[in-house]
Amino acid sequence: MSESNENDEVKQHSESQACSVGEVRQDGSACDEDPSTDSKPDLVPIHSLLLNLAINLQKKVNQEIMLIGRVRQRLSREMDDVAESLVELGSVSLPDGFHLPEPLPEESCPHYHVISAIHSIHKYRDISAEILRNKATKFSQLPRLTSGTKEPSDFNEASDEMDSSFNLLRKLLDEIGDSARQLQSGGDGRVNLRRFSSDMCEEIQTLEKQYVMEKMQELNFRSCSIQSRKPVKSIGHTLDLQEITLLAKNAKAMVYEVSLKMLKIVDVLREAEISCTTSYYSITKENSELLRRYCIYLKLKIQQL
Repeated sequence: MSESNENDEVKQHSESQACSVGEVRQDGSACDEDPSTDSKPDLVPIHSLLLNLAINLQKKVNQEIMLIGRVRQRLSREMDDVAESLVELGSVSLPDGFHLPEPLPEESCPHYHVISAIHSIHKYRDISAEILRNKATKFSQLPRLTSGTKEPSDFNEASDEMDSSFNLLRKLLDEIGDSARQLQSGGDGRVNLRRFSSDMCEEIQTLEKQYVMEKMQELNFRSCSIQSRKPVKSIGHTLDLQEITLLAKNAKAMVYEVSLKMLKIVDVLREAEISCTTSYYSITKENSELLRRYCIYLKLKIQQL
């Protein structure tokens, strides 16, 4: 018997048994028997049908759990790839001869704000890669089904197993959405993803403008041209105009690369969340209909007491 036929049979059987004296059942037969008489409806077939529907729905839920598990494994591989690509970006490319001090020096250090900005870019990149790897590890394992291998003999038992499975399904789904939100909104030592891109680029532009103005004032004061001046090759001294521009360009390029990679993996996670949520709500709708029919069965059972 197909599931749709079973659903129709439960509904017809339940509604026909629930009619009052003097009414007409959907099958055309008259309800001319008083429910208070010895003739009582046989509810065993209804319970069997409901139990069979619950068992079949449990199989669907298990299939959906494993499907989301495979989706999570795919996401795990993609997050690992992005983490690796972030690491491969390396450091902000500095002009020849310049050295980035580690760790971040004191604020009194020459060019502290430039060094701090570069450190912030590297920190965001490293923390993002670490978070992605942690998420990838968590998503790499297939979930364990909560339902037992033995089919339940009672609807209440089947319902309890299904509740546990739905909770697991919801948890797996929420973790996908939570990961996307965490990567985008920040936390764990990181700012919001969009703010990282806009704020860092604004800071870099401000520093570039400041150093260019200082260099121009210095050149005017010394009355010498850029071409006749030998560039200084130390981060502890004044930067050359060309080196200022190059450093700002490289820093912005790093910000754009990190932001782009992170935005892409966030989009991948959100697409997966939407796809899995659609299937989840389809199954929960079936569960709601099954519970509604079980309530009809309980009303019939109460009437027999």
